[in-house]
Amino acid sequence: MTPDEARDILSPERFSTYETWAAAHGRDALNIYEWNIRLSSALYPSLQNLEVTLRNQIHRVISRTNGANWILNRPNYLTHSQLLKIEEVRNQLPMERKDQSPGQVIAGLSFGFWTPFFSSSAEGLWRTHLRNIVARPAPAGINRKSFSAPLDRIRPLRNRIAHHEPILHLPLSDLHSEIVGLTTLLHPASEAWRQRVCTFADTHQQFLAECPNEFDKN
Repeated sequence: MTPDEARDILSPERFSTYETWAAAHGRDALNIYEWNIRLSSALYPSLQNLEVTLRNQIHRVISRTNGANWILNRPNYLTHSQLLKIEEVRNQLPMERKDQSPGQVIAGLSFGFWTPFFSSSAEGLWRTHLRNIVARPAPAGINRKSFSAPLDRIRPLRNRIAHHEPILHLPLSDLHSEIVGLTTLLHPASEAWRQRVCTFADTHQQFLAECPNEFDKN
């Protein structure tokens, strides 16, 4: 693929970021774009694993006291935006010939639905329910902010990858460590499984070996 073909396929606006990086560092824009694809792909198992583990652990701990149908019962600890997202998913499910069971609704909700469960406005929910989300024995000093702060940094990375945006300028190693840390807190077995399928560490080392100085935040 030539640069002109890349601009045609990706759009000049999207490809211009890589051309700017390439011009600044004397590199090939297509090569940088390909590294963005490789690293995005390498991060996917860790992000996917965290997202699925997080939503299912939230559902598990809330269901213990509120029942498995809590997600359908419009509980007062959900925000207006969260309630709207639930309704959107419930309306979509019949079109996909799926039932409106709690499991189907939960599976249809995006990462952005779950991160507000750890916001400052959800402190009460943390104290009554979500503090039990941490695998036992829980490390000392774990609180709501142990989740909210890293999730606020991980969510933009997840969204950039989902929308095929550049990520090479981000502190990828640090962000990946936070993903691993949260997954370990939630379910050590989930983290052990992630290690079997994740290639991020090797891919990232290869990237740094080829582009050692261009992206110093990594």
